[in-house]
Amino acid sequence: MKSEGQAQLKYLDAARAIFSSLRLRDVLDAIMTEYSQLSESSKVAIFLADNENKSFKLMASQGYGELSLQEMKVVAFSAAGIFQDMQKTPVILRLGSQLSGFNKTIFELEQSAIQIAVPLIAEDLLVGVILLDSGNLSMKEELDTEPWRKLASISALAVANAIIFGRGEYERERLKALYKILLALNESALSLEALLQKTADAALVLGNTPYCAVLLNDPENNRFALAAFKGLDGSSLSQFNLGLDTLAGSCLRDGKMQQLSKNGKEVLDMPKAMGGGIFNSILALPLIYRENKIGVLLLFSTDEGAFHREQINLLETLAYQVSTGLYAAQEHELALRKIMHDPHTGLLNRFYFQTALQTEIERSRRHEHQLGLLFLDIDFLSRINDLFGEEKGDAVIAKIANLVKITLRKIDLIYRYGGEQFAIILPETPAWGVLEAAERLRKSIRTKVIPNLGTVTVSIGACAWPDQGQEATEMISLAQQALQVAKYQGRDKIVSPQLDAAVGQSISDWNTLAEQAAQAVADERLKRAKSHLNGAIAYANWLIKTKSANIN
Repeated sequence: MKSEGQAQLKYLDAARAIFSSLRLRDVLDAIMTEYSQLSESSKVAIFLADNENKSFKLMASQGYGELSLQEMKVVAFSAAGIFQDMQKTPVILRLGSQLSGFNKTIFELEQSAIQIAVPLIAEDLLVGVILLDSGNLSMKEELDTEPWRKLASISALAVANAIIFGRGEYERERLKALYKILLALNESALSLEALLQKTADAALVLGNTPYCAVLLNDPENNRFALAAFKGLDGSSLSQFNLGLDTLAGSCLRDGKMQQLSKNGKEVLDMPKAMGGGIFNSILALPLIYRENKIGVLLLFSTDEGAFHREQINLLETLAYQVSTGLYAAQEHELALRKIMHDPHTGLLNRFYFQTALQTEIERSRRHEHQLGLLFLDIDFLSRINDLFGEEKGDAVIAKIANLVKITLRKIDLIYRYGGEQFAIILPETPAWGVLEAAERLRKSIRTKVIPNLGTVTVSIGACAWPDQGQEATEMISLAQQALQVAKYQGRDKIVSPQLDAAVGQSISDWNTLAEQAAQAVADERLKRAKSHLNGAIAYANWLIKTKSANIN
């Protein structure tokens, strides 16, 4: 046995080492080292009490096997064993025959001689527990001494101070992160896609987890849309239930934060972590702006009870700010869509066609691909408007637009150019493929019967890059000329400018034909306008005579 003076010095050195830092990791490491030396034990584990989730969480350990560490990761307050029996006394010691539940499992896995649980109590609050597995049976006498009791109190105080200091540091860092995040969100305020990605990134920082998802409410389809996610296993997304009868749906309906703890049990309606891990904690935060239910921010963790009140408070602030931003971005995108898209067909308009054509030409030039351009015109649409009304004409335009969409490839770009005309860009398409696509379109439209109207035909002007045109303006001009020639030559046909003397048509010949076609189309429009004007004058004269007769 050591002398009392030596013992006092030993405990004083241990206390000094434990109090040498305010960083929780340093304090825990010092406690492990000192308690291992004092108890002559190579196996030490330190748990902190999570009073919110009613459990102890393993924070530091040495010497334990992998199976034991899995058992020790989270221990519920109610778990049978030495922790459950523990009162607010400095030291508790149990022999193997006296153990049950959690501690008995660890005892058997580690083949220990004795187990010691040292409660860490500061200001009558249980801060944590130190667990020792030792083969030194003589420790039983030494543990029941005043120095050990004081060391336990000092350890508890050191841990409590480190936790308080850490929380202050955490709050400062998280608030700083939140401030930076809000600035970043403002920078991309009107870009929905950028805002969604930054929201996901911010949630990971504030939630201290690598897993999250942003769901947007889709009331038309009575479900959510997965708008952004981080850390989720792609192969498990198919089992992600995006319906409203879920945790996310309940969260949005109630407008309140909700949590779910799975306790290691897999639920089939949720995704998995990258690599296939099961989520044991899920946090759902509603994204609501005034009365507008925008969506839900979901955070996941493979740990149980992963999200604490401090984190949730910051995440709720994030959700509030994000809701405002998402609402503004959605409204902006809706307004842009109305400007960009034709209301009858849903196609992008003439302005975006010209920008896209220039972009595709530049891309084709870089990758040495060919490119096609079609201008399609619905034959005699003005007659349909005159005979059946403009509503019927609009229905025909929408029908033709849909036929064009389903006939062409997904990579082909279709635009409402104006009136009865459509512009179509065919990326990565050789000259022969341009004509083939045009003929497929013409036949597809001609063979479809429109109810209460019959057969509608189209005329198509085709141009290929770089064979027939080098720049966007040149291609547009040639394709429009070809369209006018197709109408001039009888409609329901395809024309492409053959600017090659080898096929019997020179540039001069083509220009002459294009001028004749343009004049013919202009004459036809003038004739139709005069017909409408004469009809309007005749109707006005009839109306005047009728009113005069009624007056007399």
